[in-house]
Amino acid sequence: MNKALGDTFLGLDLSTQQLKATLTDKDSNVILEKSVAFDEDLPEFKTKGGVCVGKNGRVTVPVRMWVKALDLLLQKLKNSEIEFSKIRAISGAAQQHGTIYWSNGSLNFGETLSSEKSLYEQLQKSFALEDSPIWQDMSTTQQCEALEKHIGGPQELANISGSKAYERFSGNQIAKIYQDYPDVYKNTERISLVSSFLASLFLGSYAPIDVSDGSGMNLLNIWQKTWEHQLLDACAPDLENKLGGVVENGSRLGCIHSYFVQRYGFRKDSLVINFTGDNPATVLSMNLSEGDAVVSLGTSDTVLMHLSNPSPSTFASILCHPSNSNSHMGLICYNNGSLTRQFIRDEYANKSWDEFNNLVEQILPGCQDRIGFYGSNNSDSIRIEQGSVVPEFSDPTLNTRAVLESRFLSMYMKCMQLGLRTKRVFAVGGAASNDSILQVLADIFGVPIYKFAFGNSASLGASYLARLGFLKALDPGKQFHDLGIKDTSQLSKQPNLDNHQTYSGLLEKFSEASKKWDRIELS
Repeated sequence: MNKALGDTFLGLDLSTQQLKATLTDKDSNVILEKSVAFDEDLPEFKTKGGVCVGKNGRVTVPVRMWVKALDLLLQKLKNSEIEFSKIRAISGAAQQHGTIYWSNGSLNFGETLSSEKSLYEQLQKSFALEDSPIWQDMSTTQQCEALEKHIGGPQELANISGSKAYERFSGNQIAKIYQDYPDVYKNTERISLVSSFLASLFLGSYAPIDVSDGSGMNLLNIWQKTWEHQLLDACAPDLENKLGGVVENGSRLGCIHSYFVQRYGFRKDSLVINFTGDNPATVLSMNLSEGDAVVSLGTSDTVLMHLSNPSPSTFASILCHPSNSNSHMGLICYNNGSLTRQFIRDEYANKSWDEFNNLVEQILPGCQDRIGFYGSNNSDSIRIEQGSVVPEFSDPTLNTRAVLESRFLSMYMKCMQLGLRTKRVFAVGGAASNDSILQVLADIFGVPIYKFAFGNSASLGASYLARLGFLKALDPGKQFHDLGIKDTSQLSKQPNLDNHQTYSGLLEKFSEASKKWDRIELS
């Protein structure tokens, strides 16, 4: 580490498979990155892909694995000779929708912490539920149906909370815990999201929930930024008390707990700023403005966007913006991303991306009027040729381009329905390294595609949030734009406007077809 380094800001990201740290300076330069991979670094918890898969769609994570991961990450930072004493503020991001259930009497767990022992050793009895449901859990269909019925339907629920009822959303997860494990719920003093849980560890007491992350729960009124009582009451009793309050926009939660000062050398006045969700933190990392969209091409394909006047729908989520009180952000999530593209590659391109790309580039835009809607295998996929559903295209190689066109046409169409007039797209995720895929994306949206060299966008966004909170503690009038973040994106692809015109002519037909098959793709 550079001994002459000035103030620094630490951002964390507790994602599905890793806990990551990004340290930045006052000019937003990345100084250091470290991570802990759950499967490899903590094999004793026996996770696969960072999770434990149970029966009937149940997917959970051992809470204490996350605690041990923090111990290990901080030790890695210490071994790298990081100067903890120069960290002025810390914030974090985390996978959205997961819930942690603190046991009765854990409110002031920090009072008994000893710097001679790890957090993992000392928090063995702090959780009423050892295994937390996370965003991959799909076991709450019954609770989703009940919530929508209670409020008057999916659109009415979206009008209030920003989203229809989703199985992964926290309110439905809580309802299931209350119904299936009443003793656990009774013995729960506080329910945290993964982000506020991580913040709590640094505070030594319960942290409030960030409104941007909290708007992915089906419990928060996204307009008033308060808990909606009719939704709380539909899920479980006394829920507001168990959730605590909400905060937003770089709020100072307090100073870091003395445990971290004594064990690692943090400064006593290092601030803990509100932690948020990974999607909101990604928006911060890219400093999006009106007309910008982020397309993340990973295990799940997602679209993130800045919205000034959103119109809630049943196909997208509207979340409170993580730094702008007057704006919101939109999120469209598709549950079949990279694995579906990989399946098509294996089936029709001899398991070769080079061959897949060659086929995509040879096939004309529109796939000769063929449309495909794809799951993770052929039995979950629908193909339409000459207006009829067919088991396979007459030319099977068309699937290579059709799997891209159907996804990107859906994204483009739904962005317009949400009121976004896209000016540029930032591509992230594993498939963003594939030029052929990005060219189809550019042609369909009709705008330039940009990429970032930096990969850990959520932890980077969290470090920006930490600096925003630090500045606001000095001057409450400071805003995110005062950080002066430089645009480090690089132009990757320009659209072929003739191809874009072709795709624009297909939108009406595609829209009609997709009404029947959105259930395959949207989650």
